[in-house]
Amino acid sequence: MPRKPTPKKLRKPRGKWLTYNVYVGVAANIHGDHFAVFLKVMGISSTLPPRKARQVANRLNECADYLDQQA
Repeated sequence: MPRKPTPKKLRKPRGKWLTYNVYVGVAANIHGDHFAVFLKVMGISSTLPPRKARQVANRLNECADYLDQQA
C-alpha cells in the first residue's frame, strides 16, 4: 500500500538533497583543482528530478564563479 504524499511545507530537505549542499559546499571551499568535486555532484544530480537538477546546476555555477573570483 503506497504512502500518501506529504504536503510540501512539511517536507524536510534530507536524504539526497542534503548531500548536494554538502558536496557543493566542499566544492566552494576548495581552491585550485575543484573539477572532480563538481563532476561528483553532477554525477549524482543526474538521478534528480529536472527541477532539482537545475537548482543544483545553478548552485554549481555560482560556486564556479566564486572560485574564479578567488583565483
